[in-house]
Amino acid sequence: MTERAVGGRVPAVGGERLVPAPDAIAGDYLLLALRLDQHRPGLVAAYAGPADLKARADIEQRRAPARLREDAAALRERVADEVAEPDRGAWLVAQLDALEAHAVSLAGEPLPPREHLARCLGLEPVPTPEGAFETAHSALDGLLPRDDAASLADRLAAWEAALAVPPERLADLATWLVERLRAAAARRVGLPEGEAVRVALVRGQPRFAHAWFDGGGRSALDLDVERRVAAPELLAVLAHETYPGHHLERAWREATLVEREGWLEHTLDLADAPAAVLSEGLAGSARRCVLAEDDDIELLAELLDRADVAAAGRSRETAERQLRVVEARSALRGVVANVVLMRRVDGAPAAEALAYLERWSLAPPGRCCETLEAIERPPWSEAALAEVEGERLVGRWLELALPQQRPARLGRLLREAFTPGRLRDELGAA
Repeated sequence: MTERAVGGRVPAVGGERLVPAPDAIAGDYLLLALRLDQHRPGLVAAYAGPADLKARADIEQRRAPARLREDAAALRERVADEVAEPDRGAWLVAQLDALEAHAVSLAGEPLPPREHLARCLGLEPVPTPEGAFETAHSALDGLLPRDDAASLADRLAAWEAALAVPPERLADLATWLVERLRAAAARRVGLPEGEAVRVALVRGQPRFAHAWFDGGGRSALDLDVERRVAAPELLAVLAHETYPGHHLERAWREATLVEREGWLEHTLDLADAPAAVLSEGLAGSARRCVLAEDDDIELLAELLDRADVAAAGRSRETAERQLRVVEARSALRGVVANVVLMRRVDGAPAAEALAYLERWSLAPPGRCCETLEAIERPPWSEAALAEVEGERLVGRWLELALPQQRPARLGRLLREAFTPGRLRDELGAA
């Protein structure tokens, strides 16, 4: 167990902060996750907890997956006796179900694919109906500039190119936009003391944007300058990663669940677990709770003007049209999730999965090949499902409230320990 420092606090990773010393349940949970990450790198998506637990997992001899499976099952059994708070206990049990499923898979005794995914996600994933993709295609056809000689996929690619943010303007525009999103989040749901986001330009990362939570309420937002992004997409991505998305969720979780409650299990993020479903769902759905539609349109209009994108125009109507394109395109994320289920659950051949991507995603053939390769490598495949299932679940849950009440509802999700099962129960009771 972690050695206690003065005042019951211990050094966190990085050596610049102190965090509350974990209790026995939290300490063993963190060690279990860190040990599993030794076998499956990437399972732990972020860690801002006690430094000595991370060091211990790094230097000790690896535990066999079969032993880790036993550890997960035993720890889950202890929760009922050692955790008094119902919300905390339910969260830990859901996470431990996922960790046990990962250990079982690593031990060479995998569960049936659908059961494995259900335990990892905390819900059974459901394919998106192809009718939703047809609707998205139809909407895009009506929104994108007409070109009878070009396919819909080519027209979408041309739209992206015409509205691409100049690389030399990316840092300034992103910094400005993050501050505007931060102000909107402060007005509607509040900010924990001391939180901040720093924008940095990088090269060669797997995706355009990623917010790395460093602890102490601070995140570094990495933007890959080698990947071009259309201005309307930039607004959506930064809201997802910063305010009111991943950064704000982690900062509030640290301020409330870690610092106030002392639940140190929340200093670690798992890529493939029920909490990831809610995190992705919150990041994808929360923007509509802090920005009214008119505010969203005005913000994009100002972004287009600041970016000086020649093809954009300057009207409010242009900004509204561009947001509709982003909204229609976002529905196509379900294509990738469907392909994950085709490959992981149904055992569809790679050629069939690739054809499905090329038909529905509207991505270039080369990008479809890259996507299919990524699907074969966990945790990417589970992350694609978490994004779609989470946004579907969280979006429905937020819509239970009247529009003026949704910021308060979002505040609960930011500050409390929810599970997918709890949201489903509340939806069922509504």
